[in-house]
Formats: sequence, structure tokens, C-alpha cells
Amino acid sequence: MYRSYETPALSEEDVVLQPFSQAFRLTAGERWENSRVGFETYVRGIGDQTQRGPGFRDASRVYYAYLDVVYGRRHPLDLRVGRQTLTTGGDLVAFDGARVRYRGPLFVGLELFGGSTVSGFGAVTPQKIGEGGGSTIAGGTTGGLQLFLTGVSETQARLGFRRIDRDGAVDREDVVADFAQRFGRFRVYGSGEFSTLLMQAEEGTLGTSAFAGFGTFAEIEGFHYTPVFGASSIFNVFNIEPYDEIRLRVRTTQRWGRIGAYVKLGHAIYGDGETSENVGAGGSWRVTPRVSFGARTFFSSGYQGDRTGASAETNLKLLDGGRLQLILGGTWAMAENTLLTTNGGTYLSAMGGIAYVVPDRAELSLLAEQFADDYTSGEPRLTASFRFRFGAGYARTKGLDPAQRRVSP
Repeated sequence: MYRSYETPALSEEDVVLQPFSQAFRLTAGERWENSRVGFETYVRGIGDQTQRGPGFRDASRVYYAYLDVVYGRRHPLDLRVGRQTLTTGGDLVAFDGARVRYRGPLFVGLELFGGSTVSGFGAVTPQKIGEGGGSTIAGGTTGGLQLFLTGVSETQARLGFRRIDRDGAVDREDVVADFAQRFGRFRVYGSGEFSTLLMQAEEGTLGTSAFAGFGTFAEIEGFHYTPVFGASSIFNVFNIEPYDEIRLRVRTTQRWGRIGAYVKLGHAIYGDGETSENVGAGGSWRVTPRVSFGARTFFSSGYQGDRTGASAETNLKLLDGGRLQLILGGTWAMAENTLLTTNGGTYLSAMGGIAYVVPDRAELSLLAEQFADDYTSGEPRLTASFRFRFGAGYARTKGLDPAQRRVSP
């Protein structure tokens, strides 16, 4: 068993004993002249035998498992059956059921969906709201419809209605909408939700982004949120203050031969006048076709506290085609939370490992990490992973993304 951090807060409650995790992702399909059939699933199992942590059933997830049937080319009819997720407005709805989508000839499409709600992130064991179940906790039924714009270049728009029943009564009933429009290098987008049961706006987002050239993007976004619970929840009788935020983000990515770099800048203004700033930067250097270095750093300050960190790694490729790889890296992170003073501290780690890669097919890696923080010291962590992919075309090239293995706090 080894300790594993799931959040950067460095609180003792965030440390869990996690002996192993297993993940399985499968994508299969067949295409004909006017139709297509596909199946996708993603399952993850996590073992945890500690008294404080959840058991295997409670921690396991079936994120999605559905069958897709599409017929037609100009105005296709799409049927999806199984466990799936669907975006409506600014929310993500998870359910076991069916979704039918039709793209009509008059630039308007229709989408209908319905099924049984699933606990947040596809939990196998039903969860309550306080346990991470989310707004669509298990035990209810959901259904709705959406009209969406189709066949219009540079434009997206949807207007829909959804309803969730639980314990024989209506729990949520919302009108949702979202849109996006591109004007050359500029893009304007927004979304909103309105509760027809409580007759109030739940949340709304309005923003714009611009491409300034030379790999640089700028974005400004406004966000409003009013906490809304189920129609029968007692929490609706309390005076709950809305949450407002304005975010400004700038990011740039540059490359000069074998050297690449990025910088991210962010600034946020909150409804009570509080502000926060964050900066992130990193780079990579391919010294030779077999030797490369990478480094990243970040800093945030202001509302809710400060957070600073940095990491670096190097990769050495051996054997024919670089199939055997040696990996060395380290991480430093420090957090100070002004709202939750116990969620702070310093984290240090050093990592080394070896990996054997069959390009576009499989990867076997063994990583060892020695770390220390304010709660533990000298606790080693050993991670062994095996990933494989079979298929053709895009599926092969995307299956083993090297960015999935990196040094991070």
C-alpha cells in the first residue's frame, strides 16, 4: 500500500491508502455507406482496504457504456442507448437510458433523452449529495428535449427543457440554453439555466475569447451562480447569497526549433470585491532525438490563499527507436489556505522510473517516488502500469498519449 494525493490541498484528510487502480477503455465501431454502429465504455476500479476509505464497490466507476447507431448522411438520425452523459446548459447530466438526436433539413435539430439518474462520475454504488452524488444523484428519473442549430457555419445554439423526478415528485425542472458565435479571430459564448419550479435564474455564463496571433489567446468571462436545491429540499428556505465572478485569462505557446515554452496568466474578481491572480509557465527542450528536458512552475495568490509549485523531468530514450525510456523528475509545492488553515503545507518528491514502449500499441512502466510533507516523511511510493491499445487510424495514434505520464503534485 502507498499514500496517494488526490488534491493539492495537502490536508491529512486528502491522504488515502490506495493499493491499486485498474482502468479499461474500449472503443469499437463499424461503418457502412449510410450508417454506422459503435460501442464505447470506460470502467475504473480502485481498491482501498483502509477503515477510513471507501471499499472497492464504493470507489469503482463506470463512467460510460453505450451503443451508438447512426443512420443517414445528409440528415442523420442518431440513437444512443446505455450509460451516458449529456450537457444541458452549463450542467452535465449522467443517466442510464436513451438519447435520440435528429438533424433536420431546416437548420434545426431535435434531441430527446430520458432514463434513470446516476450518481456523480458513474459511481457503481448510489451516493448521496454529501458523498459526491451531484445534482443528478441515483434514484430518480430524468427526461427532456433540446432544439439546436445545425448546418450554420461558425454558429452554435441550443434551447432545452429538462426535468428530474425523485420519490414520486418533481425534484428539478429547468429551462436551459447555450450559444457560441465566431467572428473571425473572436468568439462569443454564453449559457444559462432557469428553474421553473423556484422561478429564479440558477446560473449564467457570458464570455469572449480572441486569438491575437503568434500562439496567443485572451479570454474574459463572467459567471453568476445561485445555489438551487431540489424542489422539496429544506435548504431552499434559507437566504443563500449568489456567487459572482469575472475571469481574465491570457495564454501563449511558442516554439523555437527544439525548444518550446508556454505562459498562462489569470486574474479573477469576485462579487464581494476579493481578487486572485495566478501565473503558470513551462518549457521543454529536446536536446537530441533521445534526450529531452521539461520544467513547469505555477503561482497563485489572493482570495482563499496562496499556492506555489514547480516540477521538472528528463527523459532518456534507449534501444532501437527509443522503446526503452529512463525517467527522472521532482516536484515541490506549497499551499496556504486562509479559509481552511489546516489545508496547507509543503510537499517534496523525487521520482525515477523506466518504461518500455511499443509505438501506438503498448506501454509498460515502473515508477518509484520518494516524498515528504508536513504529515509524513520518507514514505516511498511504487507505481506499475500497463497500457495497451489496438485498432487503426486515429484510435492507434491517440491511444497512448505521453502527456498522461508526467510529474505533478
